[in-house]
Amino acid sequence: MTRHRTLLAAAVSLAAAGAALAPAAPIEAKGGWAVTTVDAFSTPAADAPADITFTIRQHGVTLVDVTDVAIVVEPEAGAAERFAARGTGTVGHYAATVVFPEAGRVEWRVEQGWFGPQDLGVVDVGAAPTKQAVPAASATTAASASSEPRWPLAVRLLLPLGAAGLLVLAGMQLPRPGRRVEAA
Repeated sequence: MTRHRTLLAAAVSLAAAGAALAPAAPIEAKGGWAVTTVDAFSTPAADAPADITFTIRQHGVTLVDVTDVAIVVEPEAGAAERFAARGTGTVGHYAATVVFPEAGRVEWRVEQGWFGPQDLGVVDVGAAPTKQAVPAASATTAASASSEPRWPLAVRLLLPLGAAGLLVLAGMQLPRPGRRVEAA
């Protein structure tokens, strides 16, 4: 019985040594998946160019530069259109000028080079812009409206006053230096 164990142990040791000394086959691992995150953009209009910027991260973490990057738009009626993306000069960041051919819900995806495509779901495309002139007063009103604060006046006034009141109350509860506090 002991002899069998010794022979078995010797055979296992020789197999392990042989496997350790065998030449390893070259392996090229690139980590085959990536995640694309599209930056915020305004609702695109049909037949109008829209600048879309996005980021590609290998394994959803590491910014990565790849070649052959594009946005593909698939309208409900019509063939898919491909819009090549270009690097912005920062690793992993890309930009593409996309023209959505029709208003409504349009499917789209990003081709991430050798990582393969990533579906972006559906984007709601607005109607094509009209060629009407915008009166100067409307443009001024729109510009001034965008510079107004987000918070209502009551909140902007009451929030700092409430915070100051809380600080005063907290200060009243703290013992002052040099003052003796006696228990009742």
